[in-house]
Amino acid sequence: SLSMAEILAPATRLAREGFPVAPITSYSWQRGAQNQLRSAPNGRELTIDGRGPNSGEVFRNPNLARTFEMVAEGGKSAFYEGEIAEAIVRVIREAGGCMSAEDLASHVSTWEEPISVTYRGYHVYECPPNGQGITALIALNILEGFDLSAFDTLSTERLHLMIEAMRLAFADSRWYVADPAFSNVPVKELLSKDYAIERCKLIDRKHATLDPKRGAPANSSGSVVRPYFSGSRTPSRLRFGPCSTR
Repeated sequence: SLSMAEILAPATRLAREGFPVAPITSYSWQRGAQNQLRSAPNGRELTIDGRGPNSGEVFRNPNLARTFEMVAEGGKSAFYEGEIAEAIVRVIREAGGCMSAEDLASHVSTWEEPISVTYRGYHVYECPPNGQGITALIALNILEGFDLSAFDTLSTERLHLMIEAMRLAFADSRWYVADPAFSNVPVKELLSKDYAIERCKLIDRKHATLDPKRGAPANSSGSVVRPYFSGSRTPSRLRFGPCSTR
């Protein structure tokens, strides 16, 4: 219901006028400026005189603001054809890539069906591969095997379980997630509750797993972890999976 100019206006203003950089962002940005941005095509544009911004320093990106303004005025064709497209192709080719202007001009966007899991009575949706949203869903399935409500929100025990679940999920997504037009991604198997049980058994409640390995979802088996509810969202009692007592 909004025009592209209205949608992009806040981002355009931030890019042109700038924003104060937060401390943690500044730390990571400065490290990146010393490494990746030095060798990245046009990487200097994401720095202030070749360095990352200091904490509280205002960072501006006028070229990005100009790009937003061109898209706001010209719509889809302003990005996939013309000056912006030519710049994209030029930089990619200078970096050794093989993208052509025809590749961008022939691009077609698609509407994809979301993927989802249930987590203790809630349906959680993400974009399907080749997006990375499946990582969060895998982690939620694993965490369903633990009673997180038994721990304080910011307790080390709870954070440890959440971090370990995400690490296991990333081990799978790094291996299996690809473009489904060219590769078979076992989405159903990766999101299986049976598979989640096998994965949650790998979590050590006292120690971090140094090198989480990808699983084999097609070969998993076991009992399903399901919370039991009476009513829509108010639990009368919960039956937790085998991982909750480890």
